[in-house]
Amino acid sequence: MSRYFYTTYLQDPKARLAPVAGSVMFDGMCFLTMSACFFVLSRSLSPAHWRRFYVFLFSLLVVDSAWIGISIFRGVPLLPWLILNIPRMYRYSDHLLCSSQ
Repeated sequence: MSRYFYTTYLQDPKARLAPVAGSVMFDGMCFLTMSACFFVLSRSLSPAHWRRFYVFLFSLLVVDSAWIGISIFRGVPLLPWLILNIPRMYRYSDHLLCSSQ
């Protein structure tokens, strides 16, 4: 996360706080949401909570993919990470839907 902030906002000489304040706030909110998902994942490792684990793993991938999509729109080269997320989202959603029947 700190490397992303450095390369996106501090390394670029034309980046000033006023034009990028919304982007910094959006990135921080996405990282906070992903951190909350990781916390719930760490508390859902027991076999009794497997459904909650997969729901929040899917939620983590959705938030991460949304953040990547918006970052790509802003010019950050993150396409390989999005390509990794999409098959996993399909796999976990299929796993959740098939197991709920």
